[in-house]
Amino acid sequence: MPKKSALLTISVWDERIRLSLIGKTLQVLDTVSFSFSIQGDDQSVRWIDPFELVYFVRTGIQQLLGRHSVLISSIGLAFMPGYLMAWDRTSCTPLSGCYLPNNSLSSFAQQEFKFSSFYSLFQMHHSAPERPNTVLNLWLLAKALSNKRSSGMMVSGVDVWLQFLMSGGAESALVSSSNMMSEFLFPDGTLDEALITCLGFDVGSFPQFSGCHDVVTNQFFPLSDGIPLTYSTSINALVSDTLSAYSKEPVALVHLSNIHHLYVHHPATGDALADLHWMRFSSWQPLLNSFGGSNGGRPMIDVTLDDIQDELVIPLDPFESFHHQTYHLLNMASFDNHHIHKLGIIQTLFLIKYMVSQRDRTSQNGHVQQLVVSVDDWNSAGFQLCVDLCQIHGVSFKLSHWLDLIHVVGHVSRGVFVSDSAKQDVFKLDQHLIPMLDPLTCYSLYQEWEHWFNKLYDNRR
Repeated sequence: MPKKSALLTISVWDERIRLSLIGKTLQVLDTVSFSFSIQGDDQSVRWIDPFELVYFVRTGIQQLLGRHSVLISSIGLAFMPGYLMAWDRTSCTPLSGCYLPNNSLSSFAQQEFKFSSFYSLFQMHHSAPERPNTVLNLWLLAKALSNKRSSGMMVSGVDVWLQFLMSGGAESALVSSSNMMSEFLFPDGTLDEALITCLGFDVGSFPQFSGCHDVVTNQFFPLSDGIPLTYSTSINALVSDTLSAYSKEPVALVHLSNIHHLYVHHPATGDALADLHWMRFSSWQPLLNSFGGSNGGRPMIDVTLDDIQDELVIPLDPFESFHHQTYHLLNMASFDNHHIHKLGIIQTLFLIKYMVSQRDRTSQNGHVQQLVVSVDDWNSAGFQLCVDLCQIHGVSFKLSHWLDLIHVVGHVSRGVFVSDSAKQDVFKLDQHLIPMLDPLTCYSLYQEWEHWFNKLYDNRR
């Protein structure tokens, strides 16, 4: 009996990697996730060992194939923009650690970066993002490498290194999607050579940037040879395609993790990725850490309207410092671990409301109509409360995890793997929640939080 075909997806974001097997009927057959061992220095720079990534990829595939007798017919790779490393092209050996997205520098290092000639040149030629990501890591990599012009050295995201390894060293794998390193590129997709050479790098050390992708597996255990790597792209690009395919109205997707992520899509220019605004903010974990507490392995606990009292826990720097946070506390009645956990979740919900409102105000392209969530991240009470406070509809899909959803849409948009009969089920709803709270009550609960958010953040975002 022939084996059934399956789609293998590999997603790398923040400090984690997730692998999924998805069947032809869009059923998620199995998933496995791992957390990286984070290394760092006294300047708060953080990186991972690239070989640990490969170990997790191989181990995850072995575990999935050990539990399911399937034939992998397509592989999709997605990465959060910002991972950056140097490696030897001949031996495929890393020459540095892989710097992580969301690096939060010490105040001294941050000032050194912001006042560097490199950053000044970057600002002259590019629209500086609210929070530099890949550019910051390139500057850190340049400081760490003693020889920036060694023969055979490559500087790329971990995406290029991984697909080069999975392809057995194929030349066609030395290509990166432009959305992975867009901060270095001009609008026409060409590399900013002046910016690269400013740091002493050779332009030839960087991959080509192209939408073309013709790479297959070769001598990468435990995979068979010849499996197409259908795409290797940024998570942002897949999210953008997903939200564009789902709705022509403004819509947001929120993912709760060690670092929270909010993607807001306001259709305006016709360029889906350009219309996507990506925001990251600190989770409730630093708050629990500050009081010596733990979430007990539960990302979210029940929080209801009755839990919103006069107590305020306002993070002073949630959009820059993700792992170490200082708080403004008001009217605290208890410092019990369970109570602190609830306040951390309430803080998160109000921050989501604040950011959605800010994007509505600045985009001038209509209000966000719906909030898309992964039910894996939420419980029903927290999801409903978020919908109530944001005063927008909330939806989750049968493809319950956001990473599975965006990978399926990535294959649908390329006409690969997903059958025509299954396409209509991609956005099949699991839950559709509507606000149950009247707007006046909602604003009365939010008013004091909004006062502090505006006071602390408006001049910085």
